[in-house]
Parts: sequence; structure tokens; C-alpha cells
Amino acid sequence: MATEGDQSRFNKFLVGEEDLPDPDWPVDHVPKDERKGLVSISAVLLGFVFFAGTLWAGADVGASLGFTQTMTAMSVGYTILGIYVATLCAIAARAGLTTVLLSRYTFGRLGAKWADLLLGGTQIGWFGVTIPMVAVPTAKYFGVNTSMWVSALIVLWGVLHLATAYLGYDGMEKLSLIAVPTLVVIGLLSILIAVGDVGGVGGLVIRLSAGGHKHPIGLDSLQISESASGLASSPSSLATASCS
Repeated sequence: MATEGDQSRFNKFLVGEEDLPDPDWPVDHVPKDERKGLVSISAVLLGFVFFAGTLWAGADVGASLGFTQTMTAMSVGYTILGIYVATLCAIAARAGLTTVLLSRYTFGRLGAKWADLLLGGTQIGWFGVTIPMVAVPTAKYFGVNTSMWVSALIVLWGVLHLATAYLGYDGMEKLSLIAVPTLVVIGLLSILIAVGDVGGVGGLVIRLSAGGHKHPIGLDSLQISESASGLASSPSSLATASCS
């Protein structure tokens, strides 16, 4: 039978410090001693963007545009996005506010509801798309690709994804610190396998330039392996803690 001390430690693990109304500070300034460092923020953000849907879209874009144009588009797009995100992060770090609260200063209380709707809608859409993209390859991998098993796996992966939302930012952080390095290693291995299957870098450039082989080898394995980092980027919202 659990003692009172054990129960207190369990509650602290689930919800953080018990004297806080919400350990993720969703509606108030994040105190300086509660803000997260570079490693923590980076791990959670990387867990958020390691998503099979974006990998699949990137494969399609690369096959359609060709290698050179794809790299050019990536360079320009990442530069614009990097400047934009870095600016938002710098503002959040100074103000100690989440994205949702910052939008109130920009758009007002009514206008901020539109930003809230966009953020919430994309999270719901992300959840709806991600779960089947993890469940179906999992079912194929284990040879149980039937409607019943796929439905069961969708429920299972859905519960696991929501578990980190229940635990909040601390739960995402702990999982991301394990899942993200693991996914990086698996991703690099997948890239090496894909490049080897098309005859090396030269063969890859020729294949992409010709617009063939739209879904490179290794993507299905990434769909399964990215589920771990997908758990880390659950709909509990990355805006629960400001950059420090």
C-alpha cells in the first residue's frame, strides 16, 4: 500500500510543484527560475518538427523539383523561417509569455482568439494525421495490417500521445531528450540506406533530377521511429514555457 510520501512524490511527478495552479504557466508570465534552457527547448522543438508528414512531403517536393531546386528552396525557406522563429523566441524570452499570450498584445483579446483557433486547429489536425501515419506502418511491420488491428493501434498510439499532454512540458522534455537523439541516429541510417539503394550520391542526384522514385527507401522506417518523438510533441502545446 502506497504511503503518503509515495503519493506526494507521484503527484509531484504528474503535476509538478503542488503549490502552482499550473506548472506550465499557460496564462501568466513564466518566472525566470521556471524558464527552460537551450537544451530543453531545443529537444522539445526538434521532437515537434520530426514528423512523418513533413518527411513525406519533403520526399515529394524533392522528387518533383529535382535536387538542386529542392536545396535552393530549402535554403531560402529555412532562412526566412529561422529569422521569424528566432525573433519570436527572443520576444518570448524577454517577456516570459507564451505564444498565445503574446498574440493578445498584437491582436487584442478578440483577435487573439483567431490565433488560438489556428494553433488549436493545427494541433487537432496534427493529431488526426499523425496517429494513422504511425499506426498503419506499425501494423504492416508486425504483419497485422487489418482494420481491427489498425483501429486498435490508432487507439493505443493516441493514448500514448495524449499521455505526454497530461504530463505537460516536463513530460515532453524527458521523452524528447531520449527520443530525439534516437530518431536522429535512425534517420541518418535511413538516409544512408536510401542513398546506397540508388547508387550513391551521384545516383541520387540523377534520380531526383529525373523526377523519379517519389518515396525514397527508408521513409517507412522513419514513420515508425518518429512516433517516439511524436509523443514528445503532443498537443499539450510547445508554448507552455518561454525560451530562456
